[in-house]
Amino acid sequence: MAKHTSILLFLAAIVGISAIVLVYGSGQGDSMTNKEKANNQATTNQEISEEDQSYGKIKLPAEISIELVETEGIGDNMSIIVSAQSMIALGSGTVTLKVPDTGAEEARTEELWSGTPSDLVDETIEYVRDALPEGRYHFTATFEFTPNEENSEKLAVSKSLYLDVRPGKILSSNISFAELMRVEFRRKLEKRILLSMKPELENSDLKLMTAEIANLKAQNPSLMDRKIAELLAADPELARMMMELNRVGDKDSVEQVELDADGERIGISTAPYKELVEWEAPVPETP
Repeated sequence: MAKHTSILLFLAAIVGISAIVLVYGSGQGDSMTNKEKANNQATTNQEISEEDQSYGKIKLPAEISIELVETEGIGDNMSIIVSAQSMIALGSGTVTLKVPDTGAEEARTEELWSGTPSDLVDETIEYVRDALPEGRYHFTATFEFTPNEENSEKLAVSKSLYLDVRPGKILSSNISFAELMRVEFRRKLEKRILLSMKPELENSDLKLMTAEIANLKAQNPSLMDRKIAELLAADPELARMMMELNRVGDKDSVEQVELDADGERIGISTAPYKELVEWEAPVPETP
């Protein structure tokens, strides 16, 4: 009888231990499952959140432009046109122009227009000033505005104008001084190509050559690109200059104005820029 009782107690102990193990294992499994579900849910929420926040570049409901008006005489007064437009009604707006230091004049910001239209804005302003001395100048036009809605915040858009004033001409760009260098270099290569094709134009003025180049491009849009590629492949020096220009970033800084002992303005430029200014495309020999 005692032996039988001991066996029963032993079996009861085994059953109890097994039940505990099963309950603990089930709890751990549920815990791991819940944890995995929580982690998966967190990952899913994170992916959704990141996707919802990825709106790309926001385009404001207004724009501004700034351009140089070309003149016949390099010493004449220069004119800059600034235009500001809105695609929604504005409660207020201001157009300003940041004018750089010219040596004779300190840098300043001028207000070109301001108003409280409660309507769409479409303003074009002409800024006229004295001719600039030789050098490089960075103008910035800014359009600050507040939408005609309650509790609207002030917004702003801006555009730059880069000028390179040289003897006899002014180069302009809305991108950078580096872009001016690249455009000028390409123009000189195009002139060289034109003269190789039409040597009789060697003594023609710039206006006629520009028209001839435009005509060639109209007839064959890929002609100049192909000819320039051939020039660079055949002339290592030209290829090196092109590489130097491409290495100059578009976020180049504006030169600081320095004066010599006589109060004359001293221009500062990078080595590739100076090299480009002094380089002239050689006229090919007529066979």
